[in-house]
Amino acid sequence: MSLVSQPTEIRPASKYDAQELASLTLTVWRESFKRMLPEKVLSDASTFQFEQAWRDSLTNPAHCCCVCKRFGQIVGGAMLGPSRDADANAQGPAELYGIYLLPEYWDCGKGWAMWQNLLEQLRGRAFTRVTLWVWTSNLRAKAFFERIGFQRDSGAPVNDVHQGIELPHERYTLALP
Repeated sequence: MSLVSQPTEIRPASKYDAQELASLTLTVWRESFKRMLPEKVLSDASTFQFEQAWRDSLTNPAHCCCVCKRFGQIVGGAMLGPSRDADANAQGPAELYGIYLLPEYWDCGKGWAMWQNLLEQLRGRAFTRVTLWVWTSNLRAKAFFERIGFQRDSGAPVNDVHQGIELPHERYTLALP
């Protein structure tokens, strides 16, 4: 049976999912960024930083979060909330903070399904567009976001410094229907 046909559940995340989501995020982060960050940075990372971010999002009513579960195990998670960009106003865009999916579930529709769940959670809110930031060198993520309709903003990449490593990232935008 392929991963596409295996039963999965996509549902809004709850505060009780934070620890499992943190572990998942660390696993995905290490796999996704192994060619972008030094091994020391990846090996020094811990679930603590990710668990705090998930707890903050899961307890914030302005945020939307979801999980993808297969046979009771969380295999993916996504979070979205108000934009943190300096040019965002009170009725500004939402920001997709991240979609995390175990590598064995890449390219089989689970990321798309989580994105659809977040869009459903956004219905009825005042957002007219969604933005996200992605490292310029993260070609897989950029291709995924372009496939689901995001377009790169025309501005120059902005440098993000992570543990002393400069990583240019770009903003993408999607107008909501």
